[in-house]
Amino acid sequence: MKRQVIAYLHTKLYLNKSIATEVKEYVIDYFIQLAEIPSPSLKEENVANKIIEIFTNAGIEAQKDNYGNVIAK
Repeated sequence: MKRQVIAYLHTKLYLNKSIATEVKEYVIDYFIQLAEIPSPSLKEENVANKIIEIFTNAGIEAQKDNYGNVIAK
């Protein structure tokens, strides 16, 4: 199922350059937001919290596991 969704999105993005550009801009924006957060090794909690915030704002359930990894469903 996941591969089908990815293939579908790839086709749609390839056929519609304006959507691809918009998605690219979102990805770059999120990358910049995350890269600006100080996160030395073993101190990435603020980045994880920002990722959870981004997922939550998109309507995606996300939480940290016992090790601090972000899990999204």
